[in-house]
Amino acid sequence: MKIKIPELKELNKKTLITAGIILFLFLLGVVFLAKERSAGRALESTKMSFSEFNALKDEYVSLKAQADELERLTALSPQGGVMTPIEGVVSGMGLKGKIATLKSAGSRESEGLVQEEAELTMKKLTLNEAINVLYRLENAPMMLSLKTVELKRSFTGNTLDLRLTAALTRKR
Repeated sequence: MKIKIPELKELNKKTLITAGIILFLFLLGVVFLAKERSAGRALESTKMSFSEFNALKDEYVSLKAQADELERLTALSPQGGVMTPIEGVVSGMGLKGKIATLKSAGSRESEGLVQEEAELTMKKLTLNEAINVLYRLENAPMMLSLKTVELKRSFTGNTLDLRLTAALTRKR
């Protein structure tokens, strides 16, 4: 069934206008739906980037805090060398008389830092004194680290002999 041009003229103008408006609204809806889907994908991409940046920010803040703490500890390190803080910790506990030897074990330089080592030998310590010395050296407010620790039971009584190597890291 073919519709001839004269028959089209006979159709109601209102029907054609209504069909045109419906077709226009349908096409407009399709365009808006495509834009909305595109915006949804962009929003998901932005959310993903935000979560990645947030994770990177948290990692940066953590590393910055560690670097600041390291900077603070290296700034607190004395210029006199590694033996000064060790002697200060031991004498602060009243155990200076139990030091058998305290000698320098050399130093190493790398990347703007100097690491000085010292060997400490103490005789006739109680277990509590040995633990306190180790704790205070490990938790000193500077970059003082214990490299080796050796505890031996002394030949006389229930006392211990302590031998350790400590390293102080400071700026060059």
